[in-house]
Amino acid sequence: GCYRLSLVVDLKGRLIAVNDCDAAGKPLSTAALYQADFSRAPWFKAATAGEFLKSPTLDGTHVQDLHVDEDVRQICGTDGLVLGFSAPVRNAQGEVIAIWNNRADFSLVEEIVANSYRELKAMGLASAELTLLDRTGRILVDYDPRRDGGSEAVRRDQKVILNLNLAEKNVAAATELVAGLSGSGAAFHARKKIWQTAGYRRGTGALGYPGLNWGAIVRVDEVESLAGPRAIRR
Repeated sequence: GCYRLSLVVDLKGRLIAVNDCDAAGKPLSTAALYQADFSRAPWFKAATAGEFLKSPTLDGTHVQDLHVDEDVRQICGTDGLVLGFSAPVRNAQGEVIAIWNNRADFSLVEEIVANSYRELKAMGLASAELTLLDRTGRILVDYDPRRDGGSEAVRRDQKVILNLNLAEKNVAAATELVAGLSGSGAAFHARKKIWQTAGYRRGTGALGYPGLNWGAIVRVDEVESLAGPRAIRR
């Protein structure tokens, strides 16, 4: 259910097959893709050239970072935010005979962020803000339920997602993440006029998946984050 489009193309970039309905069974108008030439697509070139995201335990898949996919946007009627996964298809003799391309809906990642917030909220840190950045400092997820009236749904602001770069804005945590560093400390929120406890960490992947060098920033109102130490002191 996480893939919006799943395609198999031949070695000349011509479509062999694609899903014609979504995970809920709703029909999708994908017939026009059979007339497309995918040989110039970045994912096709990378997969045929063997440019894979590798780790000591995993190999063989080219991973596209978050992007707006026009096919998904037009066919599925969404904003087109997806991650791309492409891999060679081999026959019994190990020869590459096709390329398989899956375009995963970014809501898969957003739900992980929302679940992380719920865990923090259960710990008494309901003021938490979670920001996910790509390796250059661009915002991928900007999650702040208190800003959004208490709603725990992930909001996609097209002016922010993939368009606002916190490293270029000289946000200290973002510049540290881009440099490959992790850390924590106190930070003043200029818009909210409050002091926050901030932690940030560069992603290192999981379960053999090496990751895309994303980084996460978590900020919590100091009133909440220091409630325990203050109670002990009193």
